[in-house]
Amino acid sequence: MPALTTGITFGSVNLDSGGNWIERLTPRKVDGSLKARFNEKVSITVIPGRAKEWEVDISGFLSGGNRDADEETLESYNNGSIRQFVDGKHNGNYVVMTLEFPKENRGNTIYPYRLTIRQFTQTLPS
Repeated sequence: MPALTTGITFGSVNLDSGGNWIERLTPRKVDGSLKARFNEKVSITVIPGRAKEWEVDISGFLSGGNRDADEETLESYNNGSIRQFVDGKHNGNYVVMTLEFPKENRGNTIYPYRLTIRQFTQTLPS
């Protein structure tokens, strides 16, 4: 299995440098689908026979001087907007399915997060 690249990014947020780090990244293949955005929510309709697509669960921490800006940016992506995800193996256009910032007793210097993104492919099978 090829190594993941350094500098894993989602949109403009670098998830594994500048004080940020990823604790766990879990990619999995899921059934192909069409996605629709309505009222900042993404609905998924599974299409039988469609090629599978990636869904990636990421658990990590935002830290360092940009943690507030990075949190705000990730929150702004949680509206069905499509963003580029780059990890060296599952690169592509993705949309946020879930985003959580659980509050833990870590003070104000480290923000834990859980993020699930799904590959955004809207081409129909031939």
